[in-house]
Amino acid sequence: MRAQFFGAEASTKKTRNNLIANVRGYDHYDIDIRDASAVAELFKTYSGKIDAIVHTASQPSHDWAARDPQTDFSDTANGTLNLLEAARTIFS
Repeated sequence: MRAQFFGAEASTKKTRNNLIANVRGYDHYDIDIRDASAVAELFKTYSGKIDAIVHTASQPSHDWAARDPQTDFSDTANGTLNLLEAARTIFS
């Protein structure tokens, strides 16, 4: 969503493509962390194989957040809750 937040020049596509090309074992899934079902399904797919979860999916601009607080909250809080709930489910 960085491109949506900050324009095409903020896209993480180049970094994603570099990871895919250069990091052995890296798998990329283009899902929205606000989609609880998609997050849960991904965690189920890798259940028993997850060693760490690194959550870096939030937008870093307070100015942008003030312009669209609904999307900012949904992306940050609901997305985080979906990740935590999926982790709790597979690790409990």
